[in-house]
Amino acid sequence: MVYGEVVVPGMVFVEMAMEAARAHLGPQAQLRSVHMLWPCVVPKDSDVDGKQVILRLAIIGNKRFELRSRGPDDDAWTVHCEGRVEATAVETTAQTVDSDRNQEHASTERDEGVNSASLYALVDRSGLHLGPMFHVCYDIRRDADGVSCQLQLSPDVSGEGYIIHPCLLDGSIHAACAMVADDTTPTLKIFAGVGKVSIHTSDVPTDRPLVLHLQLTENTDKEQVFTCRVFSHSGSLLWRLEDVVFRKVLPDQVQKAGARKTAPGQISFFESKWVGHIGDAESAQGFLPSRNSDEQWLFLADAGLLDSLKAEVGEEHVCCTSLPCVSEDFQVAQMVYIPSPDDSPLDVVENGIALIQMALRMNVSPVVWFVLHAMDARSLKGEAIPWHAGLWGLARCFRLESPGSFAGCVDLGVNCKGSGDVIARLRKLKLHRQSDVELMEPELLLHTELQSPNLALLVHRLEDTSGKFRKVDMSRYRPGDGSIAISGGTSGLGLLVATWFAENGAGHVALLSRTGNISQDSEF
Repeated sequence: MVYGEVVVPGMVFVEMAMEAARAHLGPQAQLRSVHMLWPCVVPKDSDVDGKQVILRLAIIGNKRFELRSRGPDDDAWTVHCEGRVEATAVETTAQTVDSDRNQEHASTERDEGVNSASLYALVDRSGLHLGPMFHVCYDIRRDADGVSCQLQLSPDVSGEGYIIHPCLLDGSIHAACAMVADDTTPTLKIFAGVGKVSIHTSDVPTDRPLVLHLQLTENTDKEQVFTCRVFSHSGSLLWRLEDVVFRKVLPDQVQKAGARKTAPGQISFFESKWVGHIGDAESAQGFLPSRNSDEQWLFLADAGLLDSLKAEVGEEHVCCTSLPCVSEDFQVAQMVYIPSPDDSPLDVVENGIALIQMALRMNVSPVVWFVLHAMDARSLKGEAIPWHAGLWGLARCFRLESPGSFAGCVDLGVNCKGSGDVIARLRKLKLHRQSDVELMEPELLLHTELQSPNLALLVHRLEDTSGKFRKVDMSRYRPGDGSIAISGGTSGLGLLVATWFAENGAGHVALLSRTGNISQDSEF
């Protein structure tokens, strides 16, 4: 279970794909570029007749595979996992190790033992509950470079019918949790994909323990990347998983997957809405650091505003008028970019991208804030154009593509004049502490209500307006001669929307894409 939801382990998909690939292509079949796309959450009432979820694996042109599911209320199949299949001769003789060295896990003075019961207790505290069948790792040792342990199924679990039992496959990757066995507040990372899966035998022994060697190549707060090899007790290589990725996952991501699986198979419509912010005073802190703060911040702004900021928060923080301004190994707790209202849109977006790239290079990703002046539609008056509004989308992309990282936007509203006014408005903001990143509001707006001089703090919410939109007769809508810009325009959904506009008389349709590549799954 993951955060209380029953989730099909990713290694079940890998085992199913390998079985199918070997049936189609023979024993030389290998999997490559396996990606988890969406969690397969099993409804809690799936043991009732008529409520079962069907899993189906499709081999597409002997080159690709997809693992799909469909519940009783679903109109379409959901793709959970995809990858490539190929038939390549696997070397079985070169990949061996000395059996004595194997049994001792090549232990050195740098090795440290990890209690298996403590390991599974740690996994449980992180939000992932592995049933007893999955407790296959023991005699665990670790050092700075990786983990070694023995793997064995419980005596009451049969390995018949599998090339490799999914519990053993899962054990060969969740052993990576031993690297953070001392963490008092563990964060959950789950299987996100694997670069290559190679099976070197069709006869995995079940009467004796197997030996795992896991070598870590990347270990950050957001993800782990590693390669693992599993040997027989005699030293023969059985299987190899290269470039396995464990990625941080948040409770709401799993809950959304559960909601999607159990919801009726119909389209839902949402509108964004600004609502008054109700904060938690006990967990809140001011937006700007205090003078006695132990944290170091980085501010990117014009020289005049930076002088005022230094006077307000102290000289110990990094203040820049352009990037780059610090070394690559530099570390800060938070980054704040405050463009001038007169800065060009291109310069603003380039600075925002540079700041996010700098944050991603740091060992611990800092909190990133973009502070804007009346760039939200609710703040704009008359024919004003939100030239810097691209930072809202940039921050959203960063949060989506880097789970566990944070980038937010603050709109200071209208009539914000001069450095003193900027700092005064920032001082009014109360946010969750940095340790509560999951609780931090990513989009904030200071808004002057009608007939009131006071600034109200608003936050962004999505409101389900499906009932209203289903009443709209789209056959009566005509785009006219205006220009339509579609973000993600070369994806399947983007092309579908573009086709509708083109067929209904749109004057100009612009497809926006970061790669320019047409989606492989698209019919266009």
